[in-house]
Amino acid sequence: MKNVLLIICLILPSWLLAQLPGHNPKLWSRGIAQTVMTRYPSAVTIPFKPWCYPQGYFLMGLDKLWQVTGDTKYYNYILNWANEMVRPDGSLVYFSGRSMDDMMAGAVIVWAYRYTGEEKFKKAADFIRKSYDSYPRTSDGIFWHGRGTVGQIWVDGVFMGQMFLTKYGYYIGDSKYCFDEAARQLIGMHQHLMKENSGLLYHGWDEDKDAHWANLSTGMSSEVWSEGLGWYALILVETLEIFPKNHPQYQKIVDITRNLMQGLKDNQDVNSGLWYQIVDKGNRFDNWQETSGSGMFIYSMQRAIELGIIQEKEYANCIKRGYIGLLSKVRINKDDGLIDLCDANNGLGIQKDYDAYVTRPRKRNGQEVISSFLWATTIVENKKDRISYVKPSPCETFVCTDYSQGKVFVFEKGEKVWEHDAPLSNDIWVLDNGNLLFTKGNGVLEVTRNNDTIFQYTSQSHVFACQRLTNGNTFVGECESGRLLEVDSNGKIVKDLSILPLGTTNGKKSFMRNARKLENGHYLVAHYGGKRVVEYDENGTYIFSSKDLCLIKEVPEIIDMGVDSLKIEGRLKTEYYLASVVNAYRNAIDDYINDPEHYDYTKYLSELEKTKTRGLTTFYFNDRNNKDFQEYDGKQYNPNYEFGGKVLNENGDKYIIEIRNKLSVGDTMEILIPGKIEPVSFKIETLWDSETEEEIPTVNPGKAEQTVLMKLPIKVESGWILRRKKA
Repeated sequence: MKNVLLIICLILPSWLLAQLPGHNPKLWSRGIAQTVMTRYPSAVTIPFKPWCYPQGYFLMGLDKLWQVTGDTKYYNYILNWANEMVRPDGSLVYFSGRSMDDMMAGAVIVWAYRYTGEEKFKKAADFIRKSYDSYPRTSDGIFWHGRGTVGQIWVDGVFMGQMFLTKYGYYIGDSKYCFDEAARQLIGMHQHLMKENSGLLYHGWDEDKDAHWANLSTGMSSEVWSEGLGWYALILVETLEIFPKNHPQYQKIVDITRNLMQGLKDNQDVNSGLWYQIVDKGNRFDNWQETSGSGMFIYSMQRAIELGIIQEKEYANCIKRGYIGLLSKVRINKDDGLIDLCDANNGLGIQKDYDAYVTRPRKRNGQEVISSFLWATTIVENKKDRISYVKPSPCETFVCTDYSQGKVFVFEKGEKVWEHDAPLSNDIWVLDNGNLLFTKGNGVLEVTRNNDTIFQYTSQSHVFACQRLTNGNTFVGECESGRLLEVDSNGKIVKDLSILPLGTTNGKKSFMRNARKLENGHYLVAHYGGKRVVEYDENGTYIFSSKDLCLIKEVPEIIDMGVDSLKIEGRLKTEYYLASVVNAYRNAIDDYINDPEHYDYTKYLSELEKTKTRGLTTFYFNDRNNKDFQEYDGKQYNPNYEFGGKVLNENGDKYIIEIRNKLSVGDTMEILIPGKIEPVSFKIETLWDSETEEEIPTVNPGKAEQTVLMKLPIKVESGWILRRKKA
């Protein structure tokens, strides 16, 4: 392949083509500012509330842009909002002071007084300042997140509260109180929420330890949430910008900031440059790169460099990679040319566990991400060497497939120069000779830029993968047939390898999407329907596809060895899998200890058979020569049972069920009872919509946390699992 070419071998929707070079704003900070001001002519209408942190966050970012551009339209936009919020007598229109979130927007009122000198703004700011005097705290003086969240501190709350208070102290007065309080809150938040020596902070802490998310021993929440940590990073650098260097706590705050920056550097994704929703668990398959928090981290790092807190040589590459990664989450709206931002939170309270964080819906243009993007792009684009950040090497040639239009395209310097019909095209290459090799519905084509056909392969199966090999042959991946082929230049098949599971004659259209032949002769295949990627050897054998380890028969022997504890491997497993497997082994262990002479493993094995997704193996237990531990037939699912749903709580004579697969009236279900091996079976007689309570025949998990109402034959508890028997 020619190095000068950027080759895209992905399905590219037509609306994404607007992102090509020449269509983007010259500076993204100006672009996002114009986008928000166009969509919301008044900041009062920014989604959420007329007065709250989204307004304060965006307008304080807009101030930063005004400072570097001098463009009065930004100044007027900020001031217009302040005038709408403050009456002529200095009273506030929407302010409630019920939570730290309300306090943050007060920073804009301080700004308005600073630049206008109008007394009404000072009166309004004074009123907000006095509201802190009666605001509830923990026993050591840390502000609760909200007046109603008793004893709880949230990592994002310190940004909300101190953004106003520090600016009030610096620009208006009462500076000793304001900066002493800032030190207390920043340091206290760190002491309560720090995660060992990682530099990172957990999302929250409950002094009373009775919040639904709080650890019963520590009161701590379970995870390090990206956006929440971003708020803390922002307030550290925003405070240090104006914090008195002779204050006794100044150095402590500097040290906290340095440790946090190191922690962020350690947890940045090496490929994308972004940070994950759960910051320190980027290795989890279901974790995702979160845009809003990433923008906050980029800004904070760059600002920490400018303040002399961290070294540019150590962090410049982090910022550069993060910035480029941030731009990968941008889409240019095809209808109005404005900026859309993907994969972000839209406000999030403290969640109970990891799953609750990573299953939250990803938002487009959320109230936080527009501001995060503005802050990050403004500071990066206005550093002295910004060219290296905002003008990467131009893309000379851009090649893509458009599945929706059934075409393939070539763009040069942002302009479309070539297209070709290609129904259901999914893969494309620019070859060394300049020709285009691409999939076309039921086949593969190689054509010149003059549309002359050089090579063609036609199949009865859908073809979504192709690749020109070094020996001149063409690799082809057929979907329904499940065949990995090598075809010579005349279209003759010279190698044919089937990877369909035994007993399967049609893998269907979803069996295979992208596939590649590797340098080691193996094949890497993306199984779209199976939601997995598998490496096969040259004979079609699974690489690293072990059966499920099962030692239920061997429990007596293990106990008699003197083993005190067993671990159930739960990584990458569902709560259904864990609940059923752990329950089976728990019952087996208890039964053997209570009555070893009558231990019968078969009933526990039967339960495990209902749960397994692959075959079962004892691996090398009592057999060092065992070869029966690899899954060779491709079976990666249970044909008989699947996760039906989880009980949330009662609703009168019914239960609210969070569903995980399709459920219908007439389905046979099993209730898994903790502490008992035998489930309770029943048939669904009626389903009710959880919102309208209307009877419905079926329900599909079409959205996150989809629920349904159902009657159950026994009394159950929250968290119990329902299993569905497949037809």
